[in-house]
Amino acid sequence: MRLRLGLPPSLPRTRIIMTTHIADGVAQYEYPREAPRSPDYRVRLNGRDETVLTTDAADFIQFEFADATRACAHIEIEASRALGETALRPLSRGVALEALSDRLVRFTLDRPMNLCLDPKGLRPLFIYANPPETGLPERGAPGVHFFEGGRAHDIGELRLRSGETLYLEGGALLRGCVRACDAEGVRIAGRGVLDGFCYAERSERRRSIVFENCRDLAVRDIVMIRPTAWMLVLARCRGARVENIKQIGEVVSSDGIDVVASRDVRVTGCCLRNNDDCLVVKSIAPGYRSGDASHDWSGDVENVVFEGCALWNHRAGNAMEIGHETVTDRIGGIIFRDIDVMRVDGHGAVFSIHNGGRALVEDVTWDDIRVEHHYDKLVDFRVMVSRFSRCDQRGVIRGVRLRNVRVHYAPFNAGYTISLIGGYDATHRVEDVRFENVWIDGQKLTHPDQIELFTRHADHIRFD
Repeated sequence: MRLRLGLPPSLPRTRIIMTTHIADGVAQYEYPREAPRSPDYRVRLNGRDETVLTTDAADFIQFEFADATRACAHIEIEASRALGETALRPLSRGVALEALSDRLVRFTLDRPMNLCLDPKGLRPLFIYANPPETGLPERGAPGVHFFEGGRAHDIGELRLRSGETLYLEGGALLRGCVRACDAEGVRIAGRGVLDGFCYAERSERRRSIVFENCRDLAVRDIVMIRPTAWMLVLARCRGARVENIKQIGEVVSSDGIDVVASRDVRVTGCCLRNNDDCLVVKSIAPGYRSGDASHDWSGDVENVVFEGCALWNHRAGNAMEIGHETVTDRIGGIIFRDIDVMRVDGHGAVFSIHNGGRALVEDVTWDDIRVEHHYDKLVDFRVMVSRFSRCDQRGVIRGVRLRNVRVHYAPFNAGYTISLIGGYDATHRVEDVRFENVWIDGQKLTHPDQIELFTRHADHIRFD
């Protein structure tokens, strides 16, 4: 299926952005006073103060390379106390971090990218350096919900209809959630911030953005913070594009991007910090409507690509997950490619398939994956019954490939980190799992003992 990207061509391409300063091709955004500031960091960008916003899980800055042909961002970060051992992740970006003192570091960027300063003893600081913004809607155009930068907007629940666009200008703070149901051609874009914390104040749990039974949809560029539940859900959708989304989730169940019973989905260039599964594929049992769902979220999943993303999974969930809800006939054609796993802090896995339903889960590929940190499990592929199971039948897992994977082991991994591949019984098995060109701290993986792999009801596991 050919996806129509960007905003509707009938909308004028007018640039309207509130900035405090543009220098060396870099634009800074102006935020309202209601946006909470960081008590831990002061940042200077090309010699000017940059606003550092805060959440309970991490702080962040965001700016734009307005002119990519001559962009240069010199960034100095001063912490409120000594930084200790500090990494600038993803390490694959190769950005050199210079320590000027025990509280002051600096680095330079010459192109757009998403990074995370990860110091020992302080909350992380995310740096979202955006590419030039294109394809912008005109304020006041029909079907455009335009929210101005530099202001806080309380939207409650905003429902989008077919052909409508939600645009968050850089520096805008939206408080609420967004829904689209039975719609086509919906767009969400902009460099503003969607804040779900208002529902925590009301003791409600609402998913931040939900698309149900939609076609030809696109979400790009926004920052999502302080959710009370799953952050971005594509449920029974077909033809979806998600690009350059940034998320910081604190609460358990703050899943990042949930692809539920959907087809023809592409997720690229996102930077996700979640306290549950970061990238996840599911199919929920017919008739079971959890939370604020208005439709059944059941059906096969096919042709889903996650690419070029950076992930931080905190204590709940997994970095890249299929399951636990798998009540459908087939989940297949799933690709995770060019992914940086910055951290997996809890008892979840980097690579996980939890087939808790009746599905045939097959044709799943992880390719070009870099793992900087994990703790409890590297691989966890199981056919199982869990508290999320909603049917009595069990399924099968087969045809899984992990190729071109590089994993860093820290001293604490030895004796603690394991891998699991297990079927439910002799009939509902895991079959045909291949590890191809997988490296553990510079040693090629050729034997299951290298990853302390435990198996049950599993066949044809190969190391090439």
